[in-house]
Amino acid sequence: MFILSNSIGIYGATTMLYPDIIKEIADTMEADIYILPSSLHEVILVLDYGLNYNENKLKEMVHDINRTIVNEDEVLSDSVYKYCRDTKKIEKL
Repeated sequence: MFILSNSIGIYGATTMLYPDIIKEIADTMEADIYILPSSLHEVILVLDYGLNYNENKLKEMVHDINRTIVNEDEVLSDSVYKYCRDTKKIEKL
């Protein structure tokens, strides 16, 4: 897992929208990437090396963390996203 944020760590989740940043990471690591919104300040990247992650469990984890750990005003999303290297697109799961 990796944390993606900006250099100041404030509103760093927007870095997932920077042109080609997710693509560059996926290509470098040679893996598709699950994107888990951690807060407004960061996202967690989970590399998918064909380990058959249970996508529903990832969604549950994000939801539970948002309700128990993340400040309510810093919750970004309960959704999980996946970047696919073949299509070069991020899709909401």
